[in-house]
Amino acid sequence: MGTNRMKTMTLAIGAGLMLPMALSAQTIWVERNHEATITVEAVKPFFDAAGSTTESSAVALGLRMPVSPRILVAAELPYANSGWRAGEHITRQHSVGNPYVGLEARPWDTRPLRLDLGVRVPMASSENPQATGLGVLSDLDRMEAFAPQMWSVRGNAAYQVAMSPQVGIGMHAGPLVTIAKHRDGMESRADLFAVYGSEVTYQPSRLRLAAGVGGRSLVTESDESFNNRSFNQVGAAASYQFGRVRPGLHLAMPLESAQRDIMNWSLGLNLQVGLH
Repeated sequence: MGTNRMKTMTLAIGAGLMLPMALSAQTIWVERNHEATITVEAVKPFFDAAGSTTESSAVALGLRMPVSPRILVAAELPYANSGWRAGEHITRQHSVGNPYVGLEARPWDTRPLRLDLGVRVPMASSENPQATGLGVLSDLDRMEAFAPQMWSVRGNAAYQVAMSPQVGIGMHAGPLVTIAKHRDGMESRADLFAVYGSEVTYQPSRLRLAAGVGGRSLVTESDESFNNRSFNQVGAAASYQFGRVRPGLHLAMPLESAQRDIMNWSLGLNLQVGLH
């Protein structure tokens, strides 16, 4: 039928953001090394339509813990809080997202290659579409983290090329499998996405600057054009190391007009704390 299932799924989940209007109205940006860390990331989206309250944001609490010189366990718990103003009335919702647990491996000391494999368990509530929709639209790197009743398994290979002692180019790609659970008389459905991205980093000392582009494309709708079955975004980030603490921020903007019709851009703040 020429239907873009990826955008249909994502915008349908995100449609919860618009309900008040209708009725009345461990991303690429955070440095990932082989150390024990706790990370807090908060992303606030800015929408084309007015009404979103200041506290509307998606938050992720992450833990990374090495279990051997080459293997690291990673876990994440996402949470979304939304508020939408229509006149004097404010509709508020919140929801826990789909927790993530996975492994990261660095097979060789001589090659800057990292391999990731992880799964998200469905815990996001389908009864709070405004909150889960905000989570989906806030961060394209974590869209599946807030999709209700959906399992996801993601693999990733990341490679870093040093152009100089301060400048590096990173690339990553891998598959993402989503499995939507049976609900409301609909059949369960599995989809395969290709996730990809590239970034340039500049790190003279404690300061780290990064800029990049990334996205995902729905492989299981091969009859559609690449543009119609893909979401892409461009962004930039900065962070600074203070002892064991590294605060940072990043800006991201979707490249597709269908996404920008709802969300113009997002601002993210993050804090990474070393445990040793």
